Amino acid sequence: MLYIYSSEQFDGIATSAILVRYATLKRLNYRIDLVDYSQEILLQDNAHIFFADINPERMDLEKIDKQIFFWAAYYPHKNEEKIKQITKHNYVMQPTAYEEFVKKSAAEATFEKFLPKDRIALEIAKLARDIKFWERKNKKAEKLNTLLSSGYDKKQIIETIAKGSLWNETFEQKFNEYVLKREETLKEMMKTLKIKKYLKLNFGFFLASNSLSSADSGHHALEKHQGIDVALIIFRNGKISFRRRENCEIDLAKIAKLFKGGGHPYAAAGELGKNITQKSFDTIIFSVNQTLQNFFID
Repeated sequence: MLYIYSSEQFDGIATSAILVRYATLKRLNYRIDLVDYSQEILLQDNAHIFFADINPERMDLEKIDKQIFFWAAYYPHKNEEKIKQITKHNYVMQPTAYEEFVKKSAAEATFEKFLPKDRIALEIAKLARDIKFWERKNKKAEKLNTLLSSGYDKKQIIETIAKGSLWNETFEQKFNEYVLKREETLKEMMKTLKIKKYLKLNFGFFLASNSLSSADSGHHALEKHQGIDVALIIFRNGKISFRRRENCEIDLAKIAKLFKGGGHPYAAAGELGKNITQKSFDTIIFSVNQTLQNFFID
């Protein structure tokens, strides 16, 4: 059994699709589990473990006893050697130090390792790179990324693109319905902007609808307001996300840890543990602001 733990971001979805395609071609059983940045990861018994765009530092390594433990993730990690010692087979797709770091999406690394001659896997990897590194050359990649935010079943998206159907009429219908609603929701989000400064960095605080994705809301905030370096999106369900500009050097994963989360240096998320209303937004900003002030002072 291949047990695939996938992030809900595009790179994780694409990586999982390549793994599903590999399992299907090899006639292997598999199961997919989508996890967010703050969710605890509980490993399944009797399964080969595959992490798609998720850092295994988020779990108790002492509990690993698997024949195969594979992960692909864009960001460097610290536990490669330890995992090698406690698993029979280990595939680690990224280097341990930033100095050795090569820009490669998790999907690209997975494609190269498992299906290097498969045309469909190559196309999926290209789509992931387009989104991961903001190349924005492929309209199909952009539409699929938007579809992930629409509420459409992510596991169904994984299964569909794994078969080689990278876009279809059902996807198109759901995409169009969502885009109409999203534009109005993003406009409402921009009206809530509050700016706080930490050292030389301007953080833009926004209150967003749960229907928006962290990627959509963060990208829109940075695109529409050039005066902020980091978009800090607070969702009504208590989730909080961070996204920065390319030339901003702050590691957002470290900040997300302050809010029981994690992620990448350039995009991360956490959890506030309570629902947020327009009335309570200023109180939440005050609390988050204090946490960030203490972080930057230290």
